Parts: sequence; C-alpha cells; structure tokens
Amino acid sequence: MKTKIIALSVITAFFAFSCGGKKEEKNEASKPGEMKAQVASKKHMGPPKKVEEPKVEEPKKVEPPKEEPVKIVKNALPVEATIFEMEGTVEVKKANTEVFGPATKDLALNVGDHVRLTGENTIAKLRLWDESTVVLGTGSEVVINPGADLADGSPSITVLSGTTSLAIEPRSEDQSVFRVYTPSAILSVLGTEFDVGIADTGSVKVGVEEGLVEVADQEGVKKVEVPKGKQVEVALDGKATAVAAYNPETEDWSKWYESKTKEAEQKIDALAKTTSDKLEAMKKQMAQLEEGIKKLDSKANEMDTKVNAAVTKNDVATYNKETKPYQDVLEEKQVTTYEEQRLTAMMAANVYLLRRLQAMVKAGIIKPSEARVKLMQASVAPVTKWIDDDYQAKRYNRLLRRHRLNQRWKTRYYRHHPRGRKYVKTHRVAVPAFYKKLPTVKYVRPKRFKPKYVTGIRYTPNHRYRGKARPKRVSPKHSRNWYRNKTVKVDPRKAKKYDRIRKRMKRRAPRRVVIIPDRPRRMRHNRGHVKVGPNGAKVHVPGARIKVGPNGAKVRVPGARIKVGPNGAKVRVPGARVMVGPGKRVPRVRPRLHPMVRPMRRVMRNM
Repeated sequence: MKTKIIALSVITAFFAFSCGGKKEEKNEASKPGEMKAQVASKKHMGPPKKVEEPKVEEPKKVEPPKEEPVKIVKNALPVEATIFEMEGTVEVKKANTEVFGPATKDLALNVGDHVRLTGENTIAKLRLWDESTVVLGTGSEVVINPGADLADGSPSITVLSGTTSLAIEPRSEDQSVFRVYTPSAILSVLGTEFDVGIADTGSVKVGVEEGLVEVADQEGVKKVEVPKGKQVEVALDGKATAVAAYNPETEDWSKWYESKTKEAEQKIDALAKTTSDKLEAMKKQMAQLEEGIKKLDSKANEMDTKVNAAVTKNDVATYNKETKPYQDVLEEKQVTTYEEQRLTAMMAANVYLLRRLQAMVKAGIIKPSEARVKLMQASVAPVTKWIDDDYQAKRYNRLLRRHRLNQRWKTRYYRHHPRGRKYVKTHRVAVPAFYKKLPTVKYVRPKRFKPKYVTGIRYTPNHRYRGKARPKRVSPKHSRNWYRNKTVKVDPRKAKKYDRIRKRMKRRAPRRVVIIPDRPRRMRHNRGHVKVGPNGAKVHVPGARIKVGPNGAKVRVPGARIKVGPNGAKVRVPGARVMVGPGKRVPRVRPRLHPMVRPMRRVMRNM
C-alpha cells in the first residue's frame, strides 16, 4: 500500500514538473532576446506561406462639379426679354436672388434681372418683347427695366458697363420712345441702330449707325441730337463733347477704354464724390415722388368710383363729363411712371459704378495713391449702409409693388383715356363692351403741362421721329407669355444685320472684365420699433404687435388677440372668447373640454 502511494506521488510530481517547464519555456521564448528555438522549430515546419499583398486601389478621378443653369425661382415680375443666341460664358442674377449663375439659351429675363458676359470671345443676343434686339460683347453688363407694365410703354434697359449694340424697331404713333439709361446720360430712341459704351469713369460714348438718337443728361435738361454717322461723349457730370464723325467698322473702342481707365486712377476720389452726391440727391427725389404718388392714387380712386358708377348705369353723357378731369390725372400718372423708371435705373447704374471702382482698387487694376483711396472711402461711407440695408435688401419687393400698381393704372388708362382707347384698337386689347362703342377722340396734350399732385417733375413731351417714314402697321398683340413661342421667324434682312454686328464685336478688343463679389443679404435682428403717424401709433416688438388709433386699440400676441374700442372689448384666447360691451359684466369663462372628457364627467356625477 505504501509502495502504491509513493508511486502515485512520484508520477504526480513528474507531471507537475513537466507542465511547469513548458510554461517557463513559453515565457522564455516570448522574450525578444532568445528567438533561436522558435526559428529552429519553424525550419522543420517547411517554407512559410506567401502572404498576399493588399491591393491598393487607384484613386478615382474627381470630376469638377458641373455648373448648373440658373434656377428659376418663382418670380411674379413680367418677362421683358429672352437670350435668343449666346456664345461663351453668360451669367444672370435674377431680381429675386443675390448671386449670379450661368445662363442658358432661351432663358426668360424678368424685370430687374442683371446680365453680364465674363468669358473671352463671348457674345449674347437679347430679344425684347417688341422684336428689338440688343447685342452684348465681352465685359458688357445690363439690367432689364420695366416696359410692358406701362400703358403705351416700350422696352428699356440700363447699360452698366462695356459695349452694347442696339437695333431698335420703329415706334408706332401711340407708343413711347425706347429709353437706354446709363450712369451719366439718358438715350431716347424712336427706331435706329447705335452703339453704347460705358467707361470706368462713368463716361458714356454713343455712336449712331442709322437713324437718330437724343442724348440727355441725368435730369433730362441738356439735350444733344446725334444723327447717322456721328458720335458724342457725355462725362459723369453731364457735360457733352462736340458731335464728331463715327464709323462703326473702324472705331477703336479699346483705346478709348484704356484712356478712361487711366483717368479713373487719377480722379477716383472725385468720381466717388460725384457718384455719392448723385445717389443722395436721387434718394430725396424718390422719397418726394412716392409721397406724390400716394396723393395721386387717392385722388384717382375717388374719380374712378364716379366714372364706374356712370358705366354701370350705361350713362354716356355723365361718363364723358366725369372723365375730362380724370384724363389729366391719368396723364400725370404717365409722367410720374417714367420719372420713377428714370430714378430706379439711374440709381442702379450709379450704385454699380461705385462698386466697380472699389473692386478695381481692391484687385489692383488701378493703383491710386493712399490719400486718394482714403478720400474715396470717406465719400462712399455715407451711402454704403443705405445700399446694403435698404437698396439691395428691398429691391425685389419694391419692383413687385410698382408692378402691381402699374397694372391697375394700365387698366384705367386703356378704358378712360382717349389715347389709351386708340392703343386698345391697334393692339387688340380686350375691354368691356361699353368702352368699345365710345367715339375715338383725339387727346391734345397741353404745351405746358404742370403736375398738380406730384412736384419736382419736368414734363418732357414725346420725341418726334425724324428718320425714315415709319411703316403703317398694326402692332402685334402683346401677351404675357410671348417668350414661350420658340419658333420665331427671322427676317433675312435682320439676320444679315446681326451677322455684321457679331463680326464687328469679334474684331474688337475685349472689354476688361471686373467681377464684383456678390454681397449676400444681411440678416438683421428682430428688434422692436415704434411708428407714429396721423392715424395713431404702431408698436412692433418680438412676439407682439400693438396698434393704437382713434377707434381704439388692438393687441396681438402669440395665442391671443385683444381688441378694445368705444363699443366694448373682445378677448380671444385658445378655447375661449370674451365679449364685453357698455354696462355688461364680464361673463364667466369655462375652458373647452376634450370630447372624451365630457362623458367621463357624466359617469362620475351618476356615481
């Protein structure tokens, strides 16, 4: 028995010793200094297996993002032009957006849209709603003005920079002139072909190929007539040079642009001062004009009520009696509309000129002295805040408000003005049957027409066309969706003329392209403000509105409305309404219960 116990203890000790030794060998083999035993054991195991190298994928070529065309944002303004043909890089900034985007062929251009050509050898042809054409070259920038809104209106554009060639269709007898606005001059056209160039100093150069163009200063006072084969230059202050000879095929526009760029470098402080003063003056004129338009609108509403009452009764005699003073009001509105168009367009041109001068200094295109730069910055500072916070931020809403107002006045003009009724017949405009049976009466404008309600306007009669005899034709009916007709029959004579202009644009040296950085609209804090007027006061604070007037007070807060007047008070809150009148007590208000709660209350009462 003892022998068996000894034998078992020896065997146990042997196994324990052998296991401990293996553990120590493993621990010793794991040390970095003694790897020979492991290497020797690996030799008996045969050659090592080949390890596959990881596959390295070639980097994918990142393609540059494709430029998307201008996104058509819902725009209530009318379409005045389309991009009929284009070559190169053309960009458009819509009136209701803040950045430029690449344009496409047949893109519709609304009122207030800004078109610029930035690429080399770029050319674009714009087709206007009266079949007139505007050809733009490299470096050109234009803004589309309202024209279709006006009763006897014509298209209009504002040229901001570069060389532009225009081929304007002859005007009919009852149609206004075609106007081109620039930073320093206004061009009035009745049917002609001419070139316009805008330099960095704001100077305007006009060369006439066919017809006649009248060039006036900013106020429309100083006027110069430029006939066929002649040219004239107007400086920023409105002073015009003598009329000289002009040949569109040999004229060196690049030399003129270079000389004006050097002049801008030497006189940048004076140019900035002149432009800022003009903007300040136009701001005051616009404020005065808007006050006069309100008075004119209220007076027209009174007259319109009387005239419509006569129309309802089908009383022609009373209608003729009431429309005589009404015609002078409608005539004054026409004058006011063109004055408003002039101020809006001239503001846009001078604001662009200021930004262009600042961008050229920042980019190092012109290098004036530090003293001149400081003087320029001091001159621009007073109008910079107005440009960013008021002009740019409220531009689209202002254009939309004027469009709706002009639409109402346009209807009145077509129905109640003799010249408007004549326009209706030639352009086939739909009007009620009462106005169709009225006899056509020729309206004679007074020689010295003085507006009664809007002050500060110098009346300018329509210009008489002195070129070739105008063709007697019935103008086509102007439709709001005219631009959707893509199949336009091109006159072979006009096609040859356009090819000649395009080749001329290609031969000319390209205008220097200056990219003015887009300024996004500033986000302003919703701070409270108080507005006091003759009819009471309005208080706007974050989350509440208070209106106090002679008829009582109104308080509007989130979830409740309170109205207090001479007949009592009304309180409206979620789930309850309280009405209190003279001599009445405040009723007891019970909150409205959920439909599932009412039957539970009945059950509880029965219990």
